[in-house]
Amino acid sequence: MDFSKLVEELWKKFFSKVDEKTKGDIIKWFSPKCVIIGTGAHEFYTGLDNFLCAFANEMTERNDIEFNLKNIWCEQMQFDSKTCLVYGKIYVLGESKDKSVLINMDGRFTLIFHMVEGHWEIIHIHYSIPNQEQGDGEYYPKTLLKKVQELQSINDEMRALAQKDGLTGLDNFRTFSNQWEHRSKYGWFFVLDLDHFKQINDTYGHLVGNEVLLYMGKVFRSVIRENDLLCRMGGDEFLIFCSEMKNKSDATEFAQRLINEVRKAGESNLYWTTVSVGAAEVTSGMSIDEALENADKSLYVVKKTKRGGFFAI
Repeated sequence: MDFSKLVEELWKKFFSKVDEKTKGDIIKWFSPKCVIIGTGAHEFYTGLDNFLCAFANEMTERNDIEFNLKNIWCEQMQFDSKTCLVYGKIYVLGESKDKSVLINMDGRFTLIFHMVEGHWEIIHIHYSIPNQEQGDGEYYPKTLLKKVQELQSINDEMRALAQKDGLTGLDNFRTFSNQWEHRSKYGWFFVLDLDHFKQINDTYGHLVGNEVLLYMGKVFRSVIRENDLLCRMGGDEFLIFCSEMKNKSDATEFAQRLINEVRKAGESNLYWTTVSVGAAEVTSGMSIDEALENADKSLYVVKKTKRGGFFAI
């Protein structure tokens, strides 16, 4: 018996407009005890009755879909006088009239025929679609995992870029603001402004200016405490929030340490400047905008009196 030709005809009927007659022409070959496995996780049917229920639902769902069987080939392998295996590939396209459903199935299949009481029955069908993410020579879809890991790495990098200042690597103001929301709202808020920084850019160029900003950020990071917040506000301005700093005396000592460390760093740098620091106390209920405004007022006093110094409201 030419099982390959029979299977080819059955597939053609399956992907045609299935009416009751066509359905009967297909089902008559199935054993009541057949096992059918499809591509979906739910498509695992033991027994013809289970498959017929799913088949009826599928017919309703695909009623509006026009299939086009583009290619099919199959081979048969006779095991004995009562058993034959048919295997092959099938390529099917399809779409609904409103274009809401598009189908592109390049699958492979196996069917097992077995003779029961003098006539042949299909006792098993397995239809699968290859994993397109599994590369040639791979036995597990490592390519997909690699792509996922690459995307995760890109996402992590993009997230870090969104949180950090691109030049200094310090937090940006957005990240600083977000962290502020989760800190206790008492302590001291500092605004740091580099003195005569524009002259460095104008005299030596922006590359030198960038080096100054980068190194200045390292100096500030070396002074702050573990739980303090530090960011580059933009340009030559930096912000620090020291939560739970107790009083003005502690704030003054902290600011002076910043100023001194910047001066020390200048001893070994040809292109350098000093830093002016303004500070304001943060009390319960105060917003970041209020804290920044108050610290800016202090900074204004420093800039108008003696640069490279400190003032606190």
